[in-house]
Amino acid sequence: MDANMDPFLRIVNYTSVLRQRAVAMSLPAPLTGMVVGPAEHDLCSWLHPYFDINAWMARGLRDAGLFLRETNKGPSGLADSLLHEAETYYSDVIASVEGSLIKVNTTSSTSLSRKGSTPTNYLPLWPVA
Repeated sequence: MDANMDPFLRIVNYTSVLRQRAVAMSLPAPLTGMVVGPAEHDLCSWLHPYFDINAWMARGLRDAGLFLRETNKGPSGLADSLLHEAETYYSDVIASVEGSLIKVNTTSSTSLSRKGSTPTNYLPLWPVA
């Protein structure tokens, strides 16, 4: 495992630096703290703050922090720092998702829910029958 620690820490550092740069950009809501990058390899020229890469990066920072804490490896304090940053990052992702949703009037007579489901106050991602 020790042979893999250096590459692991380099990946963790790279991810942390991307997040620090995103925070330093001070973008307005709903983009606050979101890393700009490609959504998928086949779309690698389309650089935007996609939810999926940001959610995976927040999860990666959390998992790295948990791993370092459980194994007692890495620089002192890094595990706690990563876990704190992951929590903050996750909050930014959720705020970005919430800020990007199109909310609809739930008091209207038109229901956007599927038959037998709970009504929602957000536009669905699929056609409503």
